[in-house]
Amino acid sequence: LWQVRHDQADYAAAVAAAQAVRPPSPLAQRGRFFASVSLLELERFDEAFEGFTASAAGVPPTVSAAALNNLGVVQLRRGSFERGLPTYFFTRAADADPGDPDILFNLGYAYIREKNFQGAIYWLRETLRRDPTDAEAHYLLGVTLQHTGNSVEAARETELARQLSSQVDELEKRAVA
Repeated sequence: LWQVRHDQADYAAAVAAAQAVRPPSPLAQRGRFFASVSLLELERFDEAFEGFTASAAGVPPTVSAAALNNLGVVQLRRGSFERGLPTYFFTRAADADPGDPDILFNLGYAYIREKNFQGAIYWLRETLRRDPTDAEAHYLLGVTLQHTGNSVEAARETELARQLSSQVDELEKRAVA
């Protein structure tokens, strides 16, 4: 039921459906995680943060990686880092699941937001090592390389992004906005 409500963008109903799964159900931990995903969409950041924090505790690393990744997303979206920098949470997520290119991309993006371009370049390259067809990673790597004065490689990455996706113009519009 959570999936249906969430897919319909009825996030309040999705939260209610997920929160209805309570201990001692073996799905209670999963329900808490999914409720937190919908709380994030509702921009109820403090509640989402608490839910993801609880979801990351005492579970296998690949499960905690998703919760840690989402803690980084919460921090990015709320723009307040009093509870930790996004890069902290994304780094912990990457440590828990080093093969997930989405987590590595988020870590690279967070480093861009912190204006740590060398860190961003490293993690975006790691993303592309795992998923060479990620047009958005190529595009962001190009932008980041441009910031470091490497215009030749930046142009190459931007051209690769254009070859991989017709949405690069949209990415450029969002970057300017």
